[in-house]
Amino acid sequence: MTNKDGYKSVNYNALIPVLIEALKESNRKIQALEDRLNGSGKTPVSSVQKNDFKPAGNLPGKL
Repeated sequence: MTNKDGYKSVNYNALIPVLIEALKESNRKIQALEDRLNGSGKTPVSSVQKNDFKPAGNLPGKL
């Protein structure tokens, strides 16, 4: 975002929900891998794949 004086800025408050969702997804993947290592199989391994990351589609227009 650029203000009237030409200074660039970032709306860090808009990043909080995106970062929280990224942490949740990371935790789900970690749990699936731990389950796989422990042999419990609670979490489907198919949900943890190399190229499974998908950027959030709900990013606000102005960060």
